[in-house]
Amino acid sequence: MNTARAWMGLVPALLMAVAVQAQTPAGSTADMRQQVQQARKALGSQESRVKALKAQIHELKARNASEQAQVSLRDREIARLKAELARRQHASGHAPAGAASAPHEH
Repeated sequence: MNTARAWMGLVPALLMAVAVQAQTPAGSTADMRQQVQQARKALGSQESRVKALKAQIHELKARNASEQAQVSLRDREIARLKAELARRQHASGHAPAGAASAPHEH
């Protein structure tokens, strides 16, 4: 599959090389070979960049999943602590936290 992609990436360069060859004397096949070689080099460079970017995306997705799990854990802990505070305030006869500071509508 990667070989097919590599060749597909070379198609534009090869077409350009063929067009150049059709417009130039027969002695310039070395130019065409050089262009094909440059196209292959550019393709290799682009493939390396794509591979690096895919690895970076994978790393960022893993980090994001880990951070989401930590946020979820913190949210559950906050909810547990709020429930515990409300239970203790109710048991001691105090108003729940935030109730005294809430604005009253008239």
